[in-house]
Amino acid sequence: MDDRDRVLTRIRGSLGRTETPSREAARADLAARLDDTPPRPQWEATRVERFTERLEAAAGSWASVAEREALPSMIAAWLGEAGEHPLGMAPHPLLTGLDWSPLTTPQTDLDNARHWHTAITVAYAGIAETGSIVLPSGPSRPTTPNFLPDRHIVVLSVGDIVDYMESVWDRLLADGPLPRTVNVITGPSRTADVEQTLQLGAHGPRQLHVLLLQD
Repeated sequence: MDDRDRVLTRIRGSLGRTETPSREAARADLAARLDDTPPRPQWEATRVERFTERLEAAAGSWASVAEREALPSMIAAWLGEAGEHPLGMAPHPLLTGLDWSPLTTPQTDLDNARHWHTAITVAYAGIAETGSIVLPSGPSRPTTPNFLPDRHIVVLSVGDIVDYMESVWDRLLADGPLPRTVNVITGPSRTADVEQTLQLGAHGPRQLHVLLLQD
């Protein structure tokens, strides 16, 4: 018996098997296990309540917005004087064409994104289980604004909040070919590498603010 056989024999023993299953049996066993519903956290709150609770626990903030046209004024109110600094946004149809007069008109030239203090993007989905937002890459959701500015404002339609991560992948696969990148963001950037002291903004935005757009 060579080393490979010894390793495989030990693995089979730990799985309670005495012999190598056939390819067909192995596939059937795998299919049966994949069909099982994995254990998942349960909660009594609504999907939106669970999302906002977990978002706050991750040091994010949020506000409810009744209609799309109110986004510029809501963003201006949250930013205050910071709204005078360079502001940029993703070229998403939900953001373009709005009256941005309460603010300095947001830039859309991604070559200048490294100079933006605040970026506004639109989420593909939110995950209630973890309070995460999902931002797949694409023409209307470029990746750069998600990570370079100090403040990240994300518009999320409440109808796009799902319970679990698995639901997001089901939606993405149903929409067609997967995008090149799928960013799942939970709260502001942070690290505790230095003396176990939490620091925000270590590798990305210091603030994450989600605007929940009512459908």
